Amino acid sequence: MTDVSVCLDFGSHTTKVLSSTRTVSLYPSCFIRHVSSGAVLAIGERVTNMLGKLPSDVEAVFPIRSGQIVDTLGFAQFTKAIFQDLLPTTMFSFLRPAKLQAAILYADHQTQRKVLEDTLRQHSWKVALLPASATLWSVVQAQRLFTNQGCVIDLGGMTTKIYLFAEGELSSSQIAEFGGDAWTTEIMQVLRQECHLEVGWITAEKLKHTALHFGGKEQKHTVQGKDIVTGLPTTKVVSDKLFLPGSTKLVERVITAFEEACQNAQPELVAKMLERGVYLTGGGSSIPGLSTLLQDMLKLPIYVAQRPQEDVVRGVAEEKKAR
Repeated sequence: MTDVSVCLDFGSHTTKVLSSTRTVSLYPSCFIRHVSSGAVLAIGERVTNMLGKLPSDVEAVFPIRSGQIVDTLGFAQFTKAIFQDLLPTTMFSFLRPAKLQAAILYADHQTQRKVLEDTLRQHSWKVALLPASATLWSVVQAQRLFTNQGCVIDLGGMTTKIYLFAEGELSSSQIAEFGGDAWTTEIMQVLRQECHLEVGWITAEKLKHTALHFGGKEQKHTVQGKDIVTGLPTTKVVSDKLFLPGSTKLVERVITAFEEACQNAQPELVAKMLERGVYLTGGGSSIPGLSTLLQDMLKLPIYVAQRPQEDVVRGVAEEKKAR
């Protein structure tokens, strides 16, 4: 039997799966389910294309919110669907991963640990849960960016994590429940208030990736939506500068979370960060100009992850090698 080892990172927006081939597969952390039968109808990219256009007899299920499992049954269905997608369906009952390792955001939350562990044991007898903070530090260490002290800022979809490390161990942390979704919501609100234009979540998400940036030339974007006065479809051209004030306020929330983490850390560790700097990762780290803005505001060197979406799951693999 083939020895299949799998590492997982269940993010609020995207679930990352690293197989023994070192290939990372990305899945939206939701699936489409038939309302009456409960059958899983779609996972992966098909879900993204279907959201906002679902018929009444199916529903979108989001089992993970803000880094926590909020729907136990949905999470079990989601993980089973992922493994059936990764492994041939006819072999699913026989070809079980030899070991599963997964990152967990709230490592001290016993209920979350039990749900995650019990669900994964349905697919493998050997299950190990690793703190997300430790997996990120393993990635930093593998790149030889810092020695024993350093800071990691992880900008996720629904959470922002600040981790301070001393002597290779987590010394202080701050988890704030806001992330990329806040930027998406801000775009929707600005369009409604300033342009009298109502758009859906998918449109705002796409606009976030094309229009949100700090610095650079002004660009115009064509946006389709609904006129909030007449209720009719309309198209408007907007400048990306329209989103800058609200987005800057969200950056200030990142700074506040960083300051709170520093307040709980030893003075010597905070002083060391002036020399070492900050490692920036997570999906939000890819916003153009954000790293430069943070560097100016924090007065610290900023190192940006090359594969921010994959850092946590690849860190799980690094932790596995270290053990």
